[in-house]
Amino acid sequence: MITDQGRWDDRDYYDEHFYDIMYDKITEGMKLTVDEMDNLVSAGLFDKEIVPHEEYLEVNDNNQKMRTIVKLHDKYFEIRWTQYTYKDSEFPNDPVEVRKKPKIVDDWVPVEK
Repeated sequence: MITDQGRWDDRDYYDEHFYDIMYDKITEGMKLTVDEMDNLVSAGLFDKEIVPHEEYLEVNDNNQKMRTIVKLHDKYFEIRWTQYTYKDSEFPNDPVEVRKKPKIVDDWVPVEK
């Protein structure tokens, strides 16, 4: 671990080392709280290095199923979650370590005459 688990209850320490604590919790297989998951996916609003990728998997009238990739230290983690219109977001799964896999995509464009 890179943080002192005995100090996680100290609010100042927790806030100052939030991303390091999340890294420790995920890599050690510890459960994250809903607030911790929400803070991780919200980090993209402020720091694109922490959340380099976010995509909509499915969009309905009342919710959006999301996939957010979070970078913590040298690893990337996927968080799948549901953002609701009229209630709090849900995080049914723990973050999973992922790696980037390049893929080739063909695109179709009009022929110029």
